[in-house]
Amino acid sequence: MAQNVEAKGGKGGNVWDDGADHDNVTKINVRGGPEGIQYVQFDYVKSGQFKTGSVHGLSGRGFTQTFEIISNNEYLVSVEGYYDDSTGVIQALKFITNMKTSEMMGYDDKGIKFSLEVKGKKIIGFHGSAETNLNSLGAYFTKAPPTKLDYQGGSGGSLWDDGPNYNGVKKVSFTLGNGEIRQIKLDYDNGGLVETREHGENQGQQVEFVVDYPTEYIIALEGTCDIVSNPTQNRVRSLTIKTSKGRTSPIFGKVAAHEFVLESNSNALIGFHGRAAGALDAIGAYFSIPSPPPAKLDYQGGSGGTFWDDGYNHDGVRKVAFTLGNGEIRQIRIDYHKNGSVERREHGENQGRQEEFVVDYPTEYIIAVEGTCDIVSNPTQNRVRSLTIKTSNGRTSPIFGNVAASKFVLQSNGSPLIGFHGRAAGALDAIGAYFSGLTPPPPAEKLQAKGGEGGDPWNDGVFDAVRKIYVGQGENGITAVKFVYDKDSQVVEGDDHGKTTLLGYEEFNLEYPSEYITAVEGCYDKVYGSEGGAITMLKFKTNQRTSPSFGIESASSFIIEKKGYKIVGFHGNTSHELHQLGVYVLPITQ
Repeated sequence: MAQNVEAKGGKGGNVWDDGADHDNVTKINVRGGPEGIQYVQFDYVKSGQFKTGSVHGLSGRGFTQTFEIISNNEYLVSVEGYYDDSTGVIQALKFITNMKTSEMMGYDDKGIKFSLEVKGKKIIGFHGSAETNLNSLGAYFTKAPPTKLDYQGGSGGSLWDDGPNYNGVKKVSFTLGNGEIRQIKLDYDNGGLVETREHGENQGQQVEFVVDYPTEYIIALEGTCDIVSNPTQNRVRSLTIKTSKGRTSPIFGKVAAHEFVLESNSNALIGFHGRAAGALDAIGAYFSIPSPPPAKLDYQGGSGGTFWDDGYNHDGVRKVAFTLGNGEIRQIRIDYHKNGSVERREHGENQGRQEEFVVDYPTEYIIAVEGTCDIVSNPTQNRVRSLTIKTSNGRTSPIFGNVAASKFVLQSNGSPLIGFHGRAAGALDAIGAYFSGLTPPPPAEKLQAKGGEGGDPWNDGVFDAVRKIYVGQGENGITAVKFVYDKDSQVVEGDDHGKTTLLGYEEFNLEYPSEYITAVEGCYDKVYGSEGGAITMLKFKTNQRTSPSFGIESASSFIIEKKGYKIVGFHGNTSHELHQLGVYVLPITQ
């Protein structure tokens, strides 16, 4: 779902809106006049096609300035402007992309300053107000993709690409020899775990540069390469690294004739690509807007067992299970939620009594783990003896294990717990945790499913928005449903719930992102072959319209809604019929 930043500037004018259903902004025209900005006009890319936007304002005596975004890797991240409070007219505008900044466009950069920006997001559309001049300007934002900068150097060697899916770079190592960078070796941070990639030939002098990630990250890579008539003989001859803490590495290699720089508005370098064989022929990079680093809390307990670390590349925790015995926590098992699926990790020995604590993720997350451990002279004999879990919904688990002498708490200002680490062998020797550095989003509220009884439960979870609805009907009512969602500007297709008939599905398409569901109406009744009753009719209300009625109305009706909220996910019960339907809701922010 695009985020709408309200229009800023003066008052007056007629409201206009280019919409939020674009992929990118490609061209900006600004007409300046004696009283300020006369008009603006934006060109977009939508579904791979260029779209010329409307003119907002009127043309008069003045001049037009143009700012173009040409590269596929470039996008608008913010706008700065000034407006005259007495006339209500915007005087000047400046546009900033992830790669460059426009000149100040307009006559006068005096007046009241304003800006349009959302950290980590890009602009995909504009709205505002205008009549004879531009009075106000607002924007739609969505998640910004990584920026890929083309490789610099020669065309020899083989292509390699580490991709943009790491969190950052922890160390860069080089092998130098014969006036060349023979090899580059990268230690990436992958959710708290180190993943190493090597490119080139490891024969020569070894040198390295260590980055204090996650509190420090690489913001620029400066280098030199040859200028030769045969590009296959060109090489990267030297590289220098600059970081967010103002540190600059030594020059690795020997400086050559042609200089280049890889950087993106002080964003974080998160991946490399290039060409290599017996030496480093070329190098490019991926950059991303940096996120606040997670909080890693040191493990508590003893020093026995083997170190383990699940990392912090998870969305949250769905369940924590324990094996208990002999006054010890013999094993801990964690079900993490990651990219829509469950990922299980186990540590310790699974022999003993089984207990578990289920978290209603994503409407609930762990905010604290309290525990006790031994106090013994030999730390290798210390153990974690008990653990208690606290959640964002105010719930506290039972005490798992037997309380010991030394108490500890793992928590970080109410942030969600997103990973564990510790030590274990035959039992849980120690435990620590990762907490998200991001401000937790407002928790989605789960509204109770309504309808008949029976069937098996299903749960699609929480997304940013609903894009499309499929409803399958049979002789007696609704037999199946399926939903298509949006998550971080990506289409996510949900599972089929129920059993379709020969009639197949009917569809209801939403005008995403400007349209969203606010309520579901339905009917249910006892139907032949379905114990406990099934849903016979569904109808969906949005902020713009009401869908057709799917199915047959019956005596018992229901409505699912919460005023001021939008529906962002579904759950329910099905067999060969749809028995119940419930929803997740979030506050409407647009």
